[in-house]
Amino acid sequence: MFAVDLGTSKVLAAAAEMGSGGEIHVTGVGVADSAGVRRGVVVDLAAAAAAVAAAVERAQRMAGRPFGSVVLGVSGGSVASSNERVGVDVADPEEVTGQDMAAALAAARDLPLGESRTLLHAVPRHFILDGVDGIRQPAGLAGARLELQTHVVTAPAGVLRNAVRTVERAGLTVSEVTLNGLAAAEAVTTPEERERGVMVCDLGAGCTDLVILTDGTPVFTAVVPVGGDLIRNDIAAGLHMSLERAESLKVEQGCCEPALAEPGRMVTLDKDRSVAEAELVEIVAARADEILTQVADTLRRSGAARDLGGGVVLTGGASRLRGLPALGMRVLEMPVRTAIARGCADVDDLLGAPGCAAAVGLLQLAAAGLQPAVQEAAAAVPRRRRGLMDWLQRRR
Repeated sequence: MFAVDLGTSKVLAAAAEMGSGGEIHVTGVGVADSAGVRRGVVVDLAAAAAAVAAAVERAQRMAGRPFGSVVLGVSGGSVASSNERVGVDVADPEEVTGQDMAAALAAARDLPLGESRTLLHAVPRHFILDGVDGIRQPAGLAGARLELQTHVVTAPAGVLRNAVRTVERAGLTVSEVTLNGLAAAEAVTTPEERERGVMVCDLGAGCTDLVILTDGTPVFTAVVPVGGDLIRNDIAAGLHMSLERAESLKVEQGCCEPALAEPGRMVTLDKDRSVAEAELVEIVAARADEILTQVADTLRRSGAARDLGGGVVLTGGASRLRGLPALGMRVLEMPVRTAIARGCADVDDLLGAPGCAAAVGLLQLAAAGLQPAVQEAAAAVPRRRRGLMDWLQRRR
């Protein structure tokens, strides 16, 4: 299994193997500074492809084998989601079969999309059989009309096409494309949180992926077009330094909780300058508050805030800021925790940083047949209707 996370600040390539007991063993990881990507969207094909090639080469060297087809994780690009209900007549009312379930999901994948948009995901939520709601596994039940509640995620066609072309220009084949937020949610939430309701905020450099899950499946997916680079840029402007030094300062000493700043403590900016820690905290806290406020506004518009018994899980590179959970609790008005990925053997050593959560989730989805959140119906859908990759093939 091979995955590529094409991010704004870094490209992460990962290889893994399935163990005899079904566990996932990470065998190789490669990271390269990203180039040609702005807010999760490819804007320079050659530069982005070179970064992908560099990350993959490092992962291949560690794994001791070349990459095969990869699962590509993407972000940004005006992602939109909706929850749709479609239905089909059961072939034999005496018993629902896998073919009936597959037909219902195929109907969801055939829903009309907006102009110039492409289906990224159609995630089954639950079935309705002759008006009885909340059925997760209808196979074997009797009924005449099978309906399906599906979470549909779309993105601009050109944005996704360019992401795939970037990886192909690096010499790879893309088997599937998934949204990084959904991948991260697989890696950082527990089954109990997903059942009770939880929002995952994958805080990247250029944007923040949001996924809300209730009753075990996604109900809302969005991308907020701000991320950790907003904080870095303000540090650079406010303290008159390079973006590179500002990024180091953010990662190593960034804090967004004034109570954690030590009175009188100074932070070294360069060999000739220092600044009070409280001044750095003021800059970081203002921008972190702005990001979380946009998250709160998006959550409010989703209408799902009342169902989040599991609170909020922060992950992604920008989630490492000291004091961010406390600030998040004030802004979002619910419990907030920061998480790193779980679910792969050796993950602590190789992919244990918050910024690696999406890559771990991509490997987990690859191992599970590339279907987020549980429904067996997805496995029965013919490959000709699997979405983005087939759409791209038909347009070459």
